[in-house]
Amino acid sequence: MKVAFVLAVLVAAGLAAWWHLRPRPLAKLTLREGGTMGVEFPLSTKESTIGSEAGQTVVVSHPRVSRHHAVVARTDDGQFVLRDRSKHGTTVNGVAVGEHVLRSGDLIRLAESVDLVFTRLG
Repeated sequence: MKVAFVLAVLVAAGLAAWWHLRPRPLAKLTLREGGTMGVEFPLSTKESTIGSEAGQTVVVSHPRVSRHHAVVARTDDGQFVLRDRSKHGTTVNGVAVGEHVLRSGDLIRLAESVDLVFTRLG
């Protein structure tokens, strides 16, 4: 019985340590149009990918969204930069972009079909 208790305490301590050390998202993208509205995609890594192919950070199933449509990269000074990598285009707040520094509330449109809203959390 003592061994089971010790194991339970160790598991609980491990979970508590993981909870405090887990990567916390510093920003998120929220799907607004072109899919399941309201779905949120946390951005907790240095580089987050957007596209229709499985394995992307943000997977958007739409025929005009490229497999590797765009990337959101966090710079060393804490900014988030969107880089378009598609043939169908990306706009931010209605302006076509190749690269754009994101601000909270920016509306990202992929291939004239899918809208994502960028929100900075930290």
